[in-house]
Amino acid sequence: MDSNSTDNRSWRLALLLRRADQVTLAVIVVIAFCAILVHWYYQVTIGDRLIEIDRAAPFELEFHVQVNEADEAELMLLPGIGPVLAQRIVVERKTNGPYTSPDQMERVKGIGPKTVRRLSKFVRFD
Repeated sequence: MDSNSTDNRSWRLALLLRRADQVTLAVIVVIAFCAILVHWYYQVTIGDRLIEIDRAAPFELEFHVQVNEADEAELMLLPGIGPVLAQRIVVERKTNGPYTSPDQMERVKGIGPKTVRRLSKFVRFD
């Protein structure tokens, strides 16, 4: 490569930005870089810490379902109750009358003592 083509290339680059524009651009880049460093320093040292999700207290949602009035969709909100069990609960209620206690839910095929214990804090019978 000869010096003429190098001079030509330098001359074309110089035409893109005048010397004052080059200095202005350099100042803007330096200011932006400094702003990024200041922001990073603030976040690391004095900024608010991020919430540690693993250590946050668990939030338990409290709700009750009226078993004798609930439809299948409401019953499926209960833990461990899917569409099949919800349908069975509704059919059993219509066939043999309303439930009066959590233990009576054992009449439904697929619900045993373990499931009744799990559901007892979520269901109401009044």
